[in-house]
Amino acid sequence: MSVYKRGGTYWFTFIFDGRRIQKSSKQANRKAAIDIESAYRTALAKGEVGIAPAKKERRTVGELLDALKTRYEQEGKLSAQNKSLISRAKQDFDSTPAIEVTPEDVEKYIHRRKAEGAENSSVNRVTEVLRRAYKLAGIPAPAMERLSESGNVRQGFFSEAELAALISHLPVDLQDFTRFAAACGMRKGECSSLTWAMVQDDELRIPGNITKNHKDRILPITGELAEIIERRRAAVPREKNGTFQLSDRIFSHADGTPIKEFRKTWAQAAKKAGCAGKLFHDLRRTAVRNMVQAGIPTQIAKRWSGHKSDSMFERYSILTTDDMRLALQQTEQYRESQREKVVAIAK
Repeated sequence: MSVYKRGGTYWFTFIFDGRRIQKSSKQANRKAAIDIESAYRTALAKGEVGIAPAKKERRTVGELLDALKTRYEQEGKLSAQNKSLISRAKQDFDSTPAIEVTPEDVEKYIHRRKAEGAENSSVNRVTEVLRRAYKLAGIPAPAMERLSESGNVRQGFFSEAELAALISHLPVDLQDFTRFAAACGMRKGECSSLTWAMVQDDELRIPGNITKNHKDRILPITGELAEIIERRRAAVPREKNGTFQLSDRIFSHADGTPIKEFRKTWAQAAKKAGCAGKLFHDLRRTAVRNMVQAGIPTQIAKRWSGHKSDSMFERYSILTTDDMRLALQQTEQYRESQREKVVAIAK
């Protein structure tokens, strides 16, 4: 038996005749909810209340995750991260019958992962994948606590010197890919999915099916972005097995295959550049920080980076102590100019 709180109301869940029973007690008091659960379980056992007949669910969690993986493949969302998360979830829950996983099982899993040193965000990503797998299968998921990620926000970004050093140590086919992400803050998966069909005159029209927030976006192709696009256009014809082939992707490897995962190559280049530990996603923080530092209005910067909410955008708007010092100096200069005006008027 498990009683748990959802919103302001207690729910209960248990397995009966091979099926998961999950109902709201409609009570805000835990003891009252436990009493209702006990009475309901007794009435169910005596046949005083019934449940609709249903085919016994026999699928395992692993089978649910396999179905989710297939769905991701069909929708073009099977990123390296999603593949890794599904693999991790299968490692922990694979052969367990889906309907037999209880909230207590999930709680024990969370405690074990935390004891192993896993970050809250890492645990949350796995439980999110589990929820999606259950939802896709149409099976009620066991209650899963979402751990707080406050204080777990990365603050990494690249200085211009670090970025130049990093790019110099990357393979040629990853250099413009990196420059592009640093310039506009686009996510790695979005960058690798860009095609030439999206380039229309001096605009890059990005469809919602490749963006994280599922919203279309238009980026003007200007300045450094225009230079990058022109270099990529010149490199489009690819020779393979003695013949020239055209890649439909703006960014691709030398053989025309799309750019996907390159963690090892990235880590080696970052180490050589003196910025070991920094991630490709830190380029996104770099771009947002640069836009903020340049005084770009938040709403315009959000359109560039593809952030949906102000709160999420602010997580990427990283300020250093030097930034704060400069802000204080500028404020003091402003106040001094105002004082001088007061003195001038007094004379």
